[in-house]
Amino acid sequence: MSEMKPLLLLVDDDRLDTLITKRCLKELAVTNPVVCAASGEEAIEYLTADSCELPCAILLDLNMPRMGGFEFLEQISTLEQFRSIPVLILTTSTAQEDIDKGHTLGAVAYIVKSPNIVEFKEALKCVTRYANVAHNEPCGMANQADACHPMPQAQ
Repeated sequence: MSEMKPLLLLVDDDRLDTLITKRCLKELAVTNPVVCAASGEEAIEYLTADSCELPCAILLDLNMPRMGGFEFLEQISTLEQFRSIPVLILTTSTAQEDIDKGHTLGAVAYIVKSPNIVEFKEALKCVTRYANVAHNEPCGMANQADACHPMPQAQ
C-alpha cells in the first residue's frame, strides 16, 4: 500500500502559470497532490479551514488580486501553526527589493518564472526538497532550507 504524500499549496492567480507549474512538477516526478488558491486571501481561507491538511510547502506568487504574496507572508508569519511551513516564492519579478522583502518575511527560496520552460523547470527542482516529506516528519523541514536555492542575504 502506498503512503499518501503531503500536499503542496500553489498560490497563483494566473491559470496558465498554475498549469505550467503543475506540469513541470509532474515532469520532475513530484507526485504530491497540489491544492491551488488564486489569491493570498483564498490561501488563508484554505489554511484556516477546520478540515485543512497542512501543506509541506507553499509555492507563492507575489502579484495577485485582493491579497498579494507579501501580504500573505505577513499574515501567516503571525500565525504560529504556519511558521514552520516553507514558502517558496514563484514570481516574474527580478527586483532586488522584492528578493530582499521575501527574505525578510521568511521565504526559503525565490524562483523567477522564466518564459523558457526548460529554465523554469530547472529552477523548480528545488521544490523536490520540500515535496518529498513523509507525513511523520515535521512540516517545513527547517534543516533542509539550505538545500533549496536559499534566499540571498539581505544587503
